[in-house]
Amino acid sequence: MIHKNRLLCWSMVAVVTTLTLTTGASAATKYKILYSFSISGDAGQEPTAGVVLDSAGNLYGTTSYYYGAVFELTPGSGGKWTEATLYDFKGGSDAFAPYAGLIFDQSGNLYGTTIIGGGTGCYGVGCGTVFELSPASDGGWTETVLYSFTGGGDGSRPQAGLLLDSAGNLYGTSTQGGNLTCGSGSGCGVVFKLTPKSDSWRETVLYRFKGGIDGADPYTGVLLGKEGNLYGTTAIGGGKGCGGTGCGTVFELTPTAGGWKERILYRFKGGTDGAGPVGAGLIQDAKNNFYGTTGGGENSSDWGSVFKLTHLTSGWKETVLHHFTGSPDAGLPEGVILGKTGNLYGAAYFGGRNTGCFGGCGAVFELSESSGMWKETILHNFGNEDGRYPASGLSVDTKGNFYGTTMWGGSDGYGTVFQITP
Repeated sequence: MIHKNRLLCWSMVAVVTTLTLTTGASAATKYKILYSFSISGDAGQEPTAGVVLDSAGNLYGTTSYYYGAVFELTPGSGGKWTEATLYDFKGGSDAFAPYAGLIFDQSGNLYGTTIIGGGTGCYGVGCGTVFELSPASDGGWTETVLYSFTGGGDGSRPQAGLLLDSAGNLYGTSTQGGNLTCGSGSGCGVVFKLTPKSDSWRETVLYRFKGGIDGADPYTGVLLGKEGNLYGTTAIGGGKGCGGTGCGTVFELTPTAGGWKERILYRFKGGTDGAGPVGAGLIQDAKNNFYGTTGGGENSSDWGSVFKLTHLTSGWKETVLHHFTGSPDAGLPEGVILGKTGNLYGAAYFGGRNTGCFGGCGAVFELSESSGMWKETILHNFGNEDGRYPASGLSVDTKGNFYGTTMWGGSDGYGTVFQITP
């Protein structure tokens, strides 16, 4: 079963709580709600992306409900965090609905994407944007729309976050647009680059997916490899399996004199190898192995997987490190990150031991390797007041604490920002 990416769905009081976990985790593991979103709060509701940390330990993220907002959480004395709204999106020519997380540049500017807004194209709501938030001298923040997609060959509906290179260029993906002969005329998505100019930004489309064996619908962003190539995943395409749409791919883009050349590193078959790579995208370890997550597999009991791609002389080998089974296990993983000891950590949208939510309320998990075998440990099972349905991956600070968000739940039911201390 391939689970549809839940971020496609339109969005259907501070509190600090510390819980000592005893189920599926060590007694030392602690879970803390840093902030609960409310209907009356300034930060909006329903965070569908994770948070990013600055050097001072402040957290920054987005909420997606209605027009959406960018928020900051600042740690204070006694473990209390203070929320500040940096920007409220307005729609129209402005950005609208930020479903992805943020990134920083060295000057402290924030960059992100929105899936709609930026104009009147794409059925009147706009085709999506890339935006920048810059700190102002008065303590506020100034928003600038760097690029508005048109829905044509340039792409539309950017749903993933951005990548920033050392030269200040931005890279990303859009789930639609590009080659308009596929995807029922809406396009199968693109990989794009934004280059800063003196007073504007120029978009260059690096690759337009065709919807066949090359893949389609890149819901995740791209990773810049150590050799300068770009790596990413597509949710479908790559073959004729999974009901004829293809089960998804892992791809590489290499710069050449004539442009960027795509090479497929792996085509998912929809069996025990998984299908529909979604979540937070790929990560790379020190040995140049790639890790990622899928949203489904061979049957209705497969709730996604964590996979590893290893480079061999004959090509790339895929190994599934863990198959999720839903409840009481986790289900529908939202990407993974590497811990200091080489363990993998992630959040899963469904599953867990709490049956108070449809399909389970979600979980935070750890995968650890021993003698070539990977063992899963559930670090936290979400319920309701402590959050439910984490729709994004995790972030980690220098002390090894993990941070994330839940789309719903919390004291008022509109989502949370949480911290886990292993």
